[in-house]
Amino acid sequence: QFQVGILPSNHPNEKLPDRTPEQFFEEEVRPILEYRLPGFADCQILNTRTVDFDLNYIDGTPIIGQHPEFTNIYMATGFNGRGPMFGPAVARAISEYFMDDGYVNIDFSRFSFDRFLNQKETVENFFV
Repeated sequence: QFQVGILPSNHPNEKLPDRTPEQFFEEEVRPILEYRLPGFADCQILNTRTVDFDLNYIDGTPIIGQHPEFTNIYMATGFNGRGPMFGPAVARAISEYFMDDGYVNIDFSRFSFDRFLNQKETVENFFV
């Protein structure tokens, strides 16, 4: 048994699919699976579920660091379902930020909330 799916688009105006999960699978997911893994040509759906992803619709990249107004709040959000992949690096960077008064080994300052106040979007073409 395998769990498969497609992450949502970063486009804020994209609507949720107007199809059943089974139709969405047949029209969107199955063709990709069959292309990449031909053995999935005869797979069957055993179960479906909707998962809510935390997505930053402004520029599609994470928000990491201290809140600019409420300085006792630190954020690590907006990973679009990829939190487990980035979690260890973000945890290390945030702990360094606390313990060493700034980033040491991994500098996530470009993902700070301040970029929205300064109208500087962070564009990451390789962030998948």
